[in-house]
Parts: sequence; C-alpha cells; structure tokens
Amino acid sequence: MLKQLLARFGRSRSGVAALEFALIAPAMIVMLVGGVEVSSAITAANRATFIAETIGELVSRTKGPIGESEMAGFIKMAALIDPNVIRHAANTGKTLEAAVDVTVSSVEFSLADAACKRDCTYKADVEFSTSLTGRTRPCGALPAGSGSSLSTLPPEVFGPGSIVVVDVVASYEPVIVSVLSETISFHRSTFFRPRHVAAVEYAVSCPGRS
Repeated sequence: MLKQLLARFGRSRSGVAALEFALIAPAMIVMLVGGVEVSSAITAANRATFIAETIGELVSRTKGPIGESEMAGFIKMAALIDPNVIRHAANTGKTLEAAVDVTVSSVEFSLADAACKRDCTYKADVEFSTSLTGRTRPCGALPAGSGSSLSTLPPEVFGPGSIVVVDVVASYEPVIVSVLSETISFHRSTFFRPRHVAAVEYAVSCPGRS
C-alpha cells in the first residue's frame, strides 16, 4: 500500500505551477521593482543636470552685475525646475533652499605664459562663488582635475576668457526605502561661456578680484 502511495505521489503534477510560481515570484518582483528604481534614479540624475543647465544658461545671459537678491532668485529656481526638490524638502523637513545644493561660480582664465602665441596653456582663477547652502568653490587658483570636485575643473574647459560654472548636488530617495534606506546624491556640473560680457560680475567677489 505504501509503495503504491509513493508511486502515485511521484506521478502527481497537481500544485507544480504553484510551487514554480513560489520559487520564481521573488526574483520577478525584485527585477520589476529594481527596474522601476533604476529608471527613477536615472530620471533624478537627468533632473540634476537640467537644474545646472537651466541656472547656468540664465546666469551666463546676464549683461550687468548680478545683485545678491537676483542671484538668490536664480538659485531658488531649482525647486521650480525639479519638483522632486519640493518632495525631498517635505520628506526631510528641509527648506527648499537646503533640499538641493546649487553653487554658482565665475572662473577667469589667463595665459600660463604671457608670451605664448599658439597651443597655449591656461590657468584658472575663481572670480566669485556663491551658494545658499554655504557650499562654494575656493577663491583663487583652480587646478585641472577630474570628477565633480569643487576644488578642480575639467581640463577640457580651460581656454581664453571666462566661464560660468554651476554645481548641483540633488538628492534622490529610493522607492524601496526598507532595502535602500540611504538617500542617493547626484553631483552635476555645467559650464557656460558668458553670452554678452567678457565675464559675469557678482556683487560679492573673491578678495582681490574686481
């Protein structure tokens, strides 16, 4: 009798689909939610770039010196450019200004060798750097370097004239809070040549800079 029961159990296929689903479902759910998470993170990174590009475009188009209140207005536009800033502020209890770091700087270039005529190298100096969160580029010489550091500039932007640099650090809160509880930060920098003036001027310049 026991032998017959074991043989019948071995031939039975009832419940196989349920068992297969129970084994596969966790992996499918992780893949689905992970795909949504990656897509949301990419969107957040793109929005950080859009904030930097929009503010950089506005600042680079100014024709006269920028006052402190006007510059603060440019920086505060980050919350209008990216609605995620408002959500992050609400979730963390931060002000809109503190929910995203925006730093606006002007960098002027000069010849490393004043006698150079072609294929010249340039040195960079920060004319001004301002932020509502206190995160600024150091005044004075700015060496070439890689990454999103505030203390360096990419070698490819060195050249004659000046540039407006906008650095943004935007935060992204993962959807899977229980698994990825830490907030992710995206660092983005954009570089614009002034459109109407040789160098954009700000009310508060670095010491020794006009």
